[in-house]
Amino acid sequence: MGIIDKIPFLRNFSGASRKKESYSTLEITTVFPCAVSCKICPQDKWKSAYKGKHHLTYDDFCKVLENIPKQVRLDFSGFSEPFLNRDSSKMMLYAYRKGYQIVLYTTLAGFTTEDAETIKEIHFSACTIHLPDDTNFKVHDESKWLQSYELFAGIVKFDNAIYHMGRLSEKIKKEVPRICRPPILTRANNVADRVIKPLGRRKGAIRCAISDNLFNQNVMMPNGDVYLCCMDWSLQHKLGNLFEHSYETLHDSAEYDRICQSMHDPSVETICRYCERCRGN
Repeated sequence: MGIIDKIPFLRNFSGASRKKESYSTLEITTVFPCAVSCKICPQDKWKSAYKGKHHLTYDDFCKVLENIPKQVRLDFSGFSEPFLNRDSSKMMLYAYRKGYQIVLYTTLAGFTTEDAETIKEIHFSACTIHLPDDTNFKVHDESKWLQSYELFAGIVKFDNAIYHMGRLSEKIKKEVPRICRPPILTRANNVADRVIKPLGRRKGAIRCAISDNLFNQNVMMPNGDVYLCCMDWSLQHKLGNLFEHSYETLHDSAEYDRICQSMHDPSVETICRYCERCRGN
């Protein structure tokens, strides 16, 4: 343990300085549960753990935004498809006009012409489309999905179109550019064993390769509760609630301190030791 970790004042001062310089993101989960139910998303774990409101309303989102600094990037993704909430497009536009960077991950389930009209002025910092396949994300009417895709692609410049399992139809492969197939993640062993083999527990001192142990890439539920990251589908690490407190309090909470301690103390159990993003330190 270094001198900064031994002296709380120095530890807090150092942490505050590093957090200010880091690239923070907040994933916005607008609806519970997700009707798409992809196999790579452990919806069963989320359904068992989450007990809050099912929809984030536009008014509540506007209030929450008052507690979030402008430098925090807002990712409309979280644990469910954003467009399954009829207010999501309005939330994106409101935040964009307020000066926030907006990122979108979408299957296009629920996407409508009204959504297209609402988001057409948004310059997304990044956008990824999740494609339907024959195994993981199935659609009943591929032609209808392609109509939604054509509407979306006509107004939004997306970066990638991804799929994780199974096969794509020839029609989708012909119509959609920039297709890639990233690996499936265990989501800290939350995804079912039949989908991907669980990871063993990593030993010794560790670090988060994505946040560099700053733990500032968090995910918000429809009720304002904020959890550690997009791996925390079982909701084990609650940092706070943005309906009730400011964004800064998330990283000054007792749970945040416990997660930080777990990086060098293997006796403190967290999901981090079962995560693909975990590295030896």
